[in-house]
Amino acid sequence: MTDAVHDAGGRIFIQLMHVGRIAHPDNTPHGRQPVAPSAVRPAGFTTSGPRQMPVPRELSSDEIATAVQDFRAASAAAIKAGADGVEIHGVNGYLVHQFLSSNANQRTDRYGGSIENRIRFAVGLASGIAEEIGAGRTGIRISPGNTYNDIVEHDTTELYRALVGALAPLNLATCTSCTAATTHGSARSARCGRRN
Repeated sequence: MTDAVHDAGGRIFIQLMHVGRIAHPDNTPHGRQPVAPSAVRPAGFTTSGPRQMPVPRELSSDEIATAVQDFRAASAAAIKAGADGVEIHGVNGYLVHQFLSSNANQRTDRYGGSIENRIRFAVGLASGIAEEIGAGRTGIRISPGNTYNDIVEHDTTELYRALVGALAPLNLATCTSCTAATTHGSARSARCGRRN
């Protein structure tokens, strides 16, 4: 597929994501409990009908480091498969967005509480992937103020200023920002610190 895109003069970035707490054991091959920054049940119901979402299991610090390594491995695999880069999916209430959230992230360690701590996972993930495949092949998609999948951000302006400020020195290929109204449609794209 990547060859066909390149033959037509296009470029292809593969979006990488982890659903975190927006999952149900019935939708996994081994009936696994969802994981998340904190053990906070999301509002909503499953795709197979109105069944309550389960309480996710809180990721340990070691599991967070493993998740970053898994994203790095996935990004390397995408490049090996011929992709031009990857985009981190940090929107729609999934794992990266959950760490940024003030309701889904109730941690009291270095990944929760303050804005600096809540952006740590997203910044560490972007940094790890950029180190793995190059900043010019790494992008991130964010959605300030998006409440999809039961996300609350009480400090949206300060949170995203801090996040984008911390991402800027990485010189990522793209930083795409979707508003709540455009999450499933058009989006604004900017370069996180990249000048060319």
